[in-house]
Amino acid sequence: MEIFVSDIYNNLTEWAPLELAEAWDNSGFQLGDLSQKVDNIFITLDLTLNSLEEAIKCNSNLIITHHPLIFKPIKTIDFSNPYGAIINKLIKADISVISMHTNLDSASDGVSDALSDIIELKDREPILNNFANNRKIGLGRCGKLKKTLFLSEILGILKNKISVPYFMTVGSPESRINSIAVCGGSGSDLWNKVLEKHVDLFISSEIKHHVACDARDRKINIIDLGHFNSEYLIVSRIEEFLSNKAKENHWNVSISVNKKEKSPFNFL
Repeated sequence: MEIFVSDIYNNLTEWAPLELAEAWDNSGFQLGDLSQKVDNIFITLDLTLNSLEEAIKCNSNLIITHHPLIFKPIKTIDFSNPYGAIINKLIKADISVISMHTNLDSASDGVSDALSDIIELKDREPILNNFANNRKIGLGRCGKLKKTLFLSEILGILKNKISVPYFMTVGSPESRINSIAVCGGSGSDLWNKVLEKHVDLFISSEIKHHVACDARDRKINIIDLGHFNSEYLIVSRIEEFLSNKAKENHWNVSISVNKKEKSPFNFL
């Protein structure tokens, strides 16, 4: 069965409705033609020059990202800089782009649920829920572990699952952890809401200095995964979602993920 960009877009926004996106965000259809036939989908966290080259090697004509290609209004497109070069190559290669950003952060089975699954968090609810009568959607997740663990044990689980050797932390490795709040991506703005949940540990990224100091004084543990590491899990989840849809609907489409994508930061 033939499949078009609009079909992929409609299924993704059924999973993560655009109404869930933050007001400042630009999730959704980014570039291309909704009526374009899709043969090969490429999924990546960020649409960089490297990830675009990988998509072109895969003969992809649709790229799905988490972080939006177009975030702010564009005043100038200069092909000599990386951003302009990406847009130029996309148009020349006839590749469409869809970005599922903060709507997928808040959606059920989205970014923070993917992170919660690693540590098997139960009795989950959003850290911040602006959507009445639905406890499965909203920013971040908080809940409890099946059994109490040391902070060092949770670090071991995360290092194994995310394949990263080091994380920045606040708190002692011997701290006993039962309740946890998680937020894929930058989580400092949720700190006051996290405090209301009275958790033992906050797992997120881009934790600001004053938040870390406050956590230390309050004896609340923090694990800062780094932005990329806290969200890259969603790439395989998007692949799984679309692969299931393809089987259900007999779509004639190939789906691949960017396995070469890495955080821009190095550990030295």
